[in-house]
Amino acid sequence: MTRIEFNKKFLDVNNSLEMFAFSLTADKKYAKDLMQDSFKAALKNRHSFIIGNNFKCWTFTIMKNLFLQKYKMMNNNPQGQYKHSFFPNDTYLSAFDLGWTYSANALVQHLEHLNDECRIIFKMHLEGYKYKEIADKLNIKKESVKSSVFFTRKALMDQLSD
Repeated sequence: MTRIEFNKKFLDVNNSLEMFAFSLTADKKYAKDLMQDSFKAALKNRHSFIIGNNFKCWTFTIMKNLFLQKYKMMNNNPQGQYKHSFFPNDTYLSAFDLGWTYSANALVQHLEHLNDECRIIFKMHLEGYKYKEIADKLNIKKESVKSSVFFTRKALMDQLSD
């Protein structure tokens, strides 16, 4: 795929990516940064895109992984904040698809109240592991991982709706 063809495909999914970036960051400025970084990463790795695959899915995965990398780096920082990140000053995270944002610390506290299996699976999912990777590591079925992530999201939404 030529660079021009790639750019055209990227422009076709630009609006969807922009909405996805905003849903992850909940801030227009940080969403623009995430968009720019995602475009750079996709362009740099365009040779790995397999023609015939879903381009939109491929770009969304790149964006999600970049976002999760920034989140992981933020959590590994001893000061609790990652400088030059996609997160506002209070370090918000909305990657849970809850429809609103919460502080990362509040979400971690709610996660600690879940049973061990659900918490481990959900944390691995948030760290960017694929369903199959989680299933292989924990020696369970992929479908069990999917349902656990679904029900954990639901439980978090219920807990956080208060």
